[in-house]
Amino acid sequence: MTEDQWRWQEPGTAWRSVGIYHITLTVPSRQPLLGTLVIPQNDPSQARVERTALGNAVVDELYVMCKHYPAIRILQFCLMPDHLHAVIQVTRVMDTSIRSVIRGYWQGVKKLGRAYTYYKPSDALFDACAAGRVLILSPWPYDANKRHISRADCVKLNNMAEEFCKAMESTMESGFAEGGSEPD
Repeated sequence: MTEDQWRWQEPGTAWRSVGIYHITLTVPSRQPLLGTLVIPQNDPSQARVERTALGNAVVDELYVMCKHYPAIRILQFCLMPDHLHAVIQVTRVMDTSIRSVIRGYWQGVKKLGRAYTYYKPSDALFDACAAGRVLILSPWPYDANKRHISRADCVKLNNMAEEFCKAMESTMESGFAEGGSEPD
């Protein structure tokens, strides 16, 4: 067989042409951020992945990708705790390569992943801050210049904020922030 017989796409149309493509995207370090494998009664035939919020977002983004690129259809996907398999169909030649589309999709998913990793206070706590009932303090003096901190420091600060906010939310639930009397 000659080399031309092995070419599966025409020159210049690689990763753009009509066809069916299988893609696999893996979470860095294979962390199970997308879901949890559940095996009811230790019966492997009933095994399933219960998606995390991030796992749901990853799947939702597949369909968002199809809205941006109408030539792409999702034929099937399988979300695992640490990776995603998808079979997509390209229904007409695209200006953008599949590689670029998937790269953009994965960059969007990574951005979502960063958003899901950090604690976010409830709307009620934000409202309490806006109304002046809660004051959240910074661990360092005010500085008009941007402060660059390490990821480890950012995680520590996020954990500290989460503890503080949860304590404040429980105080608010007890009625203090809703006009009740101040605790002793």
